[in-house]
Amino acid sequence: MANQLTVTPAGGHPATFAPQYLAWVLQGLPCADGAKPDGEGSERLPYRMSSIEQWAGAAAIELKPFAAGGLSAEDVIALNRKIGNDRGLYMIGGRLLERTPAGAYANYITDVVDGGKGVGALRLGGSSLGRPRGFEAPSREDRTPVYDTKYKRLNDGATASGKSLDDLRNNAAMARQARALLKGEQAMSIAAADELPGTLGALFLAEVSREKRMLPLTLMLLDLIEAGVPGFSWSSLMTDRGETLTGGVRHPMVHFGAQAQAAAMFKSFNDVTRRAVAILAAWLAANPARVGGWTVTAEDAATKDGLPKQIGQVEKVIGTRPASDTSRTGTLWRFHTDYILPAVQRRAASLDCMLA
Repeated sequence: MANQLTVTPAGGHPATFAPQYLAWVLQGLPCADGAKPDGEGSERLPYRMSSIEQWAGAAAIELKPFAAGGLSAEDVIALNRKIGNDRGLYMIGGRLLERTPAGAYANYITDVVDGGKGVGALRLGGSSLGRPRGFEAPSREDRTPVYDTKYKRLNDGATASGKSLDDLRNNAAMARQARALLKGEQAMSIAAADELPGTLGALFLAEVSREKRMLPLTLMLLDLIEAGVPGFSWSSLMTDRGETLTGGVRHPMVHFGAQAQAAAMFKSFNDVTRRAVAILAAWLAANPARVGGWTVTAEDAATKDGLPKQIGQVEKVIGTRPASDTSRTGTLWRFHTDYILPAVQRRAASLDCMLA
């Protein structure tokens, strides 16, 4: 898994940006300011998002807590309605999605609209009470990773619409469709799959609520898939098998224990840190049009614990140099200021593909 960058300026000498440097960049990764989504989160007016700011704001909404120990996702949703907590409903891709507020399934996204069982799409403003779930929250009891189940559903839907994700060319189309839904479109006209809205709800609401840096990082993964960068696909994003077979990078939050690791991602090189660093390395290396004469290669490097001290050393070398310091003409500092910082700032400010 590539986790460092080697950069060579035109006519100059190569320099290496170690994983510790990329972890430092991640720690300060710009994140969009949250804006209130449209709607009120109710069945009558579900939340709708069409900008990166609204997605950040929607993920940050705190649902009303209550004691829900031992309850299933379905029982939590029923109790949620009973106490009048109507702030967890979202309309994404024409499907009404409910975000579980508390308990073992906190932040799980379930699909209120029937998934092809003959009931039909929910009319805007209609009631979801008593409606069947198109897709239930995946069970934890069989130890199958949630996103493995979601990927199978996504690929089944894509295959049914004639665009199987086993064909890598269709992965880019699905990424474009995902981006269209993120921008507020409600119809799936590029690559249809009933699971896609629920997957986006999980990735851009649930995971971002757990770690805000997942918003720009997940967009980086969409960029890499849409741009057809070798190794990156929906399978590599969502499943361990896909990551292993393709050499791509799985989303940092889709494995067991990821939430606890995310809380400590800048204390040690855990699996969330490693994958986040690898995504950033791959994304920065895939920006050829913006390199301006630099050669940029993502490579493998060993990673060690003691990350806070290592990040502090990086910051001392690059981040806190006074204006009069002559090292500002060096390769590392120039590439950091001329290329890396502007690139991540662009990524944090838009839903558009940055690798097009």
